[in-house]
Amino acid sequence: MVKIGRKANQRLNFMIYFSQRIIIAIAVGILALGATGIGITVFASGFIKTENSFNAYPSTVAVGSGSTLSWSSTRAVSCTASGAWSGKKDPKGTEIVKPTETSVYSIACYNARGMETTSSLTVTTRPKVHIDIFELTPSSDVADGQAVTIRWNAQEAVRCTARGSWSGNKSKSGSEILYPSRSSASISTAPYYLDCYGNSFDLNDKNDIDSRTIQLNFRDPSILFDPEAYLVHSGRVLSVDTENKSFVFQPDGSTSKSTVYYNDNSKYFFCSKMQSYFREIVTGARYKISVKQDIQGLEVKNILVAVDDLSVCISAWGFKEE
Repeated sequence: MVKIGRKANQRLNFMIYFSQRIIIAIAVGILALGATGIGITVFASGFIKTENSFNAYPSTVAVGSGSTLSWSSTRAVSCTASGAWSGKKDPKGTEIVKPTETSVYSIACYNARGMETTSSLTVTTRPKVHIDIFELTPSSDVADGQAVTIRWNAQEAVRCTARGSWSGNKSKSGSEILYPSRSSASISTAPYYLDCYGNSFDLNDKNDIDSRTIQLNFRDPSILFDPEAYLVHSGRVLSVDTENKSFVFQPDGSTSKSTVYYNDNSKYFFCSKMQSYFREIVTGARYKISVKQDIQGLEVKNILVAVDDLSVCISAWGFKEE
């Protein structure tokens, strides 16, 4: 057994006492700083990695359209971009990217001790919106009020809008039967516009809009009928049904009768080389009717009527033999 002298023992006890007091003071100081939200956080932050939040909106875009990247990182002092973008970044921010192909974007953020946390995401690209079908049948030599079929299809579209001689929101694909009517005899054409959009998040994204135009050409109102295309009947109107928008017509030398169902949009528009005016068809009057089958050949859509020396351009829904 080693014996320690009295003085040596006193020095040892003093050192032990002094060490305990230093440890207690440090602990109290750390607790005091921690209570203010400063000390412990500063001390610990250097040993805890950053936490990243990294998003893209929208995550799928047309080639060349923009996607907004947004990110934030806690405990970060700096960040660096890599992959499809590059450069130093703030710990929090946004940036618009316009990829030309599907791309991966990464961001690495660092704390005060240089500890790194990396996050990555993918922005997917698709083809731009494209209208591959936009057609009008028929599109030329169209009588006032004649039925025409418009058909369209847009690849990668989320919606379409009609303008000009038609209107309203349209699906990305479809067909409609229209009855174009000239507002005056001097109008010879009618434009039809179609705008289709691929970006449902931003309809003003000009990079992802496609537009098409069709020009419809009306028939010259001075032309009564084409003998090769029309079947001509001369006869008399037996009765007029304004409520059902029809009149009964009997050809000369025939016991059969035909009911003509007219399109109310045309309002019995009389066409003349010198003037245009409205005049109703009356019972007992003599008429010359020329009719033409529609494009499906199922029923008559277009009827031209000559009254005396005047030409009346009339559009009909049907022409039924009785």
